[in-house]
Amino acid sequence: MMLFQKGQELARQLSQSSRFGVTSGGQSQQYPLTFPKGIDPIGVDSVSSVALPEHDLNYQIHYWAGAEGLEGHIYRCVCRGAKRPGIFGPRTKEASFIVEPWEIVLRFSGAGADLGVVAEDFEYSIARMLPRLAEDVCSGANVQK
Repeated sequence: MMLFQKGQELARQLSQSSRFGVTSGGQSQQYPLTFPKGIDPIGVDSVSSVALPEHDLNYQIHYWAGAEGLEGHIYRCVCRGAKRPGIFGPRTKEASFIVEPWEIVLRFSGAGADLGVVAEDFEYSIARMLPRLAEDVCSGANVQK
């Protein structure tokens, strides 16, 4: 829920100062991604997309929680896609192209996870994707780059 709220806040800020948009609230199961080997997914995930409204190209920031033994992990992966997902799943069968593989954002055990770290990583990831998206759109890039 924290990422969804952060996504709404960033979308509001971006809409006031640029053409970029952020949509939040998707699930990683909508995309054909493989979770890191040896990690058991625990059913908590989130996907947000960074896009320009007049272009199909977008960047998707995936977060997925998993466990390895008694330790919990929250992972992030960034993909480039050609169509924004619909409410009930992707609008296209075209696979997302991974541009940044799964990386651990947070390790935790028990109920002591500081999810503020994930929200900061989310904001940082969006900030990194904005110039990348602008460059891709200006160069006429397609998904598989």
